[in-house]
Amino acid sequence: MTCGAGDGGVVVSASSITTAASTGSHMLKINGYSAAKQLLITGSHAKSCEFEAAGHTWCIFYYPNGTERKAADYISFFLRLARNVDGVVNARVRFSLDRPPRRRWRCGEEEEEAQAEAEGGTLPPREPRS
Repeated sequence: MTCGAGDGGVVVSASSITTAASTGSHMLKINGYSAAKQLLITGSHAKSCEFEAAGHTWCIFYYPNGTERKAADYISFFLRLARNVDGVVNARVRFSLDRPPRRRWRCGEEEEEAQAEAEGGTLPPREPRS
């Protein structure tokens, strides 16, 4: 048995490869940023819980003092596969930082805070009230 036109005619064939990107997201909340900066030396990291996104299991490595001495004034985030997989995994990643909810001042202090922010300044530290 042969595969083809058989009578010498033109054989036309077609195929397609379709890939679909998988997407996902994960929110990582860092509680105790200042404590992490003090406890974890440059090159040390905290690891997030594992999470599922885009068909794989991932984790985030967080370096509050950077990964090396020349990056000690920066924070670093790395997305890592949590498990070995066969083949190559390509990922397009976007990290974004979200500010925590604004601190509410006691009566009368909200206007002062808003004015300082509008002028591009900061408020001096508050003395604790007893």
